[in-house]
Amino acid sequence: MNKATASGALGGSATLELNPTADGGQLCTFQYQKDSVTHSLQIFVRPLKDQNQEMHSYQSRCTSPPVDLKGIGNEAVQCGADTTKDRGEQVIGRVRDQAFIVTISSSLVGDPSMTREQLQGKARDIAEQVAGSLF
Repeated sequence: MNKATASGALGGSATLELNPTADGGQLCTFQYQKDSVTHSLQIFVRPLKDQNQEMHSYQSRCTSPPVDLKGIGNEAVQCGADTTKDRGEQVIGRVRDQAFIVTISSSLVGDPSMTREQLQGKARDIAEQVAGSLF
């Protein structure tokens, strides 16, 4: 995922932050801020040691019932990623021995430029690209 593609998904010129995680993964965060509203895209990729346990652990973070997705890696599901401050959607999946989580969110609950349906579509589209790059 490049900055231009992320900027298109977020609705404006995004900043990029890339951080390794303690468990050997990578967390890539793109953010676009307009006035007091922040649109965020996070892509997390890490190697799996115990596929069943770790995938179940990731899916337990869903804030809505997970929906199976076909054609996006293995075992991919889409679900809510809402917090007390943000409305978001995420896709959790696996390609070979790597897990990936794509989360897109808006800091404005009820954001007309990032409706629930738009967040779902953007999360799926980006997850397809991430899964494709991991093959």
